[in-house]
Amino acid sequence: DHRDLHYPLRRQRQMCIRDSVLFVIGLFLFIRDPIALIKPITAFTISHSITLALSVLELVKLDQGPTEAVIALSIFFLARELVMEEGQRSRLTLGRPWVMAFVFGLLHGLGFAGALADIGLPKDDLWLSLLLFNVGIEVGQVAVIIALAGIAWILTKIGWRNRFYKVAAWSMGSLATFWTLDRTSLLVGL
Repeated sequence: DHRDLHYPLRRQRQMCIRDSVLFVIGLFLFIRDPIALIKPITAFTISHSITLALSVLELVKLDQGPTEAVIALSIFFLARELVMEEGQRSRLTLGRPWVMAFVFGLLHGLGFAGALADIGLPKDDLWLSLLLFNVGIEVGQVAVIIALAGIAWILTKIGWRNRFYKVAAWSMGSLATFWTLDRTSLLVGL
């Protein structure tokens, strides 16, 4: 199995968590208004829950290698949008960032599904296990957002908020570029 060859279980679980956290950080950096952030975060949550459920029920199944590479590319796309001047950003992210979050959430759900499939879910409590897994993911996302809001508040008080956003966006893009190249190189056997 390609997944077992290139993405050992521990690495795959770590990638899913890192990918999701970094994407949520990107959404936080992109949408600075806490109230406006609710819609894209909710869209991201709903969409990755949909594909996770479809994958667990074996209605959708994709090879993890290409899926993980495209997930890294989705993070790169968001980082690219963050470093662009607002007038140069794509109309999709400017007009409807929740649509972008929803579409990329579908991909991220497939990544979680691969990790979850390897862990295994009890068949008798499938829905409860799936619900608890999703709740755990959401609690983690909320914790990340709260921590970032605290950091942004402190940095605003000392006048470093704009620097923080720029450094964070470029760091996110660099990491996403590395992940995309790393995961793609595994696919082509480099």
